[in-house]
Amino acid sequence: MVKMEKATTEKPMSARLRGVRRSLRALTIWHPYGRAYSNPRWWRQLLRAAFVQTQVPQEWIGHETISLIFTCDLELDPPWEGGSWGQRGLRGIEEGLPRLLDLLDAHKIQGTFFTEGLLASLAPEAVVEVARRGHEVGCHSLAHESHGGRYRVDETIPPPRAPEGKAAKEAVIRKAKDMLEELVGVPIRSFRAPFLHIDSAGSEAVADAGFFIDSSLQNHLFGYLSAPAHLDPGNPLSRTRVDGPPHRLIEIPVSVDPRPRLRSRHPYPSVDQGVQTRSVLQRIIAASALAGAAPTLVLLVHPWEFVEGFQNPFGQKHGTARAERFEHLLECLRQQGHIRSISIGAFASEWEQNRCPWHADLVQGKSSPPVEGVVN
Repeated sequence: MVKMEKATTEKPMSARLRGVRRSLRALTIWHPYGRAYSNPRWWRQLLRAAFVQTQVPQEWIGHETISLIFTCDLELDPPWEGGSWGQRGLRGIEEGLPRLLDLLDAHKIQGTFFTEGLLASLAPEAVVEVARRGHEVGCHSLAHESHGGRYRVDETIPPPRAPEGKAAKEAVIRKAKDMLEELVGVPIRSFRAPFLHIDSAGSEAVADAGFFIDSSLQNHLFGYLSAPAHLDPGNPLSRTRVDGPPHRLIEIPVSVDPRPRLRSRHPYPSVDQGVQTRSVLQRIIAASALAGAAPTLVLLVHPWEFVEGFQNPFGQKHGTARAERFEHLLECLRQQGHIRSISIGAFASEWEQNRCPWHADLVQGKSSPPVEGVVN
């Protein structure tokens, strides 16, 4: 078991002021389906999370299977601090990815790598190696475009390119999909929007481009549940079955830290928060128990997080420290119950065949569930 120690280094004043500005911006930050932080549903979810019990019900301990969906946004290095989206490095691909793949092999984890289309030409060997190791290759747009309109994630990063209109979005997404499919030789079914930022036109473009699964929203919009759902096109924050047909895509939200806070959602509030990992996982499992859903954890990482000494403006630890946090998370998961590792594509297919309220009655029994890995 990896021992996690709390950092004692004081943050410089500039970093603290930057954090305050991010927190204030969180109240007005634009979200695909409206301003999330001025959306009454978001506030209801925040209050609900505040009262979610912090202890897992006794009957759940050791008995409930936790679905672990490991995902990586396989992309070029971010252009922090005055960089350019047209001039990004490959340290994450060249140094971080091999380390990450070996780590996943050691723990027998199969995941999904949402890959920038440009990597099919810039680093084809890396993408092929991901597929060769048994991981699913998904799509992460062509060159990290924003499909939710003009959007600046943070003052430390330049605004990305933002295709306007459904046709422009679909052209970019389809080109990335075609490049990846030609390289790996299998259909690409899963999509994740860069920055977890996508609007309704972008969602339609993803569906029209031939994708089956989207994982571009965070689960704080859905009571901190990462259960799959066909969202209601007219009310995407609702998971109830409607009279009309559902959206074609299966949405599987990314898991985020469920502890209530008023802060920017960048950088992503991941669930592996060092010494607090156990309580964070207990909140996620408790929220699932209260909703009567099987606990599902959708992790999100980037290859550059596993590069030793990689600099970032948020003071996050990378390289060995990041790998240790990941192993600490797995250890905490094992303490909560049995873990199964499954790709996002296999998980969505299983749900569609057996649990989807729209389609399970049509396809149940016609095909076998996917093979799942077991984390040792």
